[in-house]
Amino acid sequence: MAQPKPWLKMWREWIHDPKMLGLSLAEQGAWWRVVTLAQECDADGQLIKGSRVPLTLDEIATCVHISTAKDR
Repeated sequence: MAQPKPWLKMWREWIHDPKMLGLSLAEQGAWWRVVTLAQECDADGQLIKGSRVPLTLDEIATCVHISTAKDR
């Protein structure tokens, strides 16, 4: 299997996207962390472990460094 790329592409237009603008800056940051996590999983956007088991919400929060209940 090919190694995941150490970078990910993003459209620069996202900065003007009405859906993104409806999110707080903290929510936008969390969104991009989850997108980056999906890239790390290297499974076509799925948030899964090596055995193809979906990550739990707690595992996702840990992976993207969300530690407070307020931010979950």
